[in-house]
Amino acid sequence: MGARVIDGRGLAPELKEELAAEVAGLRDAGVVSGLATVLVGSPAEAAVYERRVRSLAGELGYRYACERLPLDAEEAEVIATVGKLKEDPRVSGILVLKPLPDHVSEAAVYRALDPLKDIEAVTDVWLLKNTADATRISTRAEAARRSLETATTDGIVETDTVFARSARGERIIR
Repeated sequence: MGARVIDGRGLAPELKEELAAEVAGLRDAGVVSGLATVLVGSPAEAAVYERRVRSLAGELGYRYACERLPLDAEEAEVIATVGKLKEDPRVSGILVLKPLPDHVSEAAVYRALDPLKDIEAVTDVWLLKNTADATRISTRAEAARRSLETATTDGIVETDTVFARSARGERIIR
């Protein structure tokens, strides 16, 4: 039996439809989700990804904002921008687009993120949640672990779940 490539693109339309329904339900209840990205400079791969995120946010009805900083922005400015978004009640999720310039520490920027708004699971809370059986960290961190899943993690789990159902009896290499 030959190998089969798991391609999430075939799953995307169904997931978009489900997500659009969830977003509409929230909107009907008076909740408008807000996504913000932080783009430092204009690296080609990050700019392409930003356009895709912007487009998807529009399709699904999310509020969307991109904070664009110049390539030579100081690390403190990037962290301050993340901090501003963290405090903005209109923003429910933050995505720091990579790559960051060499003079900006990813780790320092990630430490500035609120785990409740970290949609890519890059904060320490998510690292612990997604690895070993983490013990209590703090009240806020515990709330994040229990009440929120991340876009990246959810995407992997959903794709794995759907394709695992159709691959019963096959040898799956992860």
